[in-house]
Amino acid sequence: MNQAAVYIMVVSRVGFSARISEPQIAGTYMTLLSTISNLGQSFMSTLVLYIASWLPASHVYSIEVTGCVLLGLIWIRLFWRKLKHLDSLPVEEWYLKPLSDVNITVYYESRETFKCN
Repeated sequence: MNQAAVYIMVVSRVGFSARISEPQIAGTYMTLLSTISNLGQSFMSTLVLYIASWLPASHVYSIEVTGCVLLGLIWIRLFWRKLKHLDSLPVEEWYLKPLSDVNITVYYESRETFKCN
């Protein structure tokens, strides 16, 4: 059951990242978003294991599951409107915007010059 929930979260997270990634930098952008997500997940796992050391050994699992579910429901309740707003934004709103008008020249190994505007 846990693995099914993990796979659902991973697939939905990757799908969201793929939807909002700019085509020109999609691989880099998706790697960045995935790295941030993995760091958050690792931090939470570490925190939950640390908290487990404070709880009575016979009830650790049920207390942590109940606590995490309650915290998750509270979080969803608090941030539901913001999440719906972010979900309703057009894809272009997620794209990076240049700070100024910069003209970049890119040189490839074939010695051809391409102008990026």
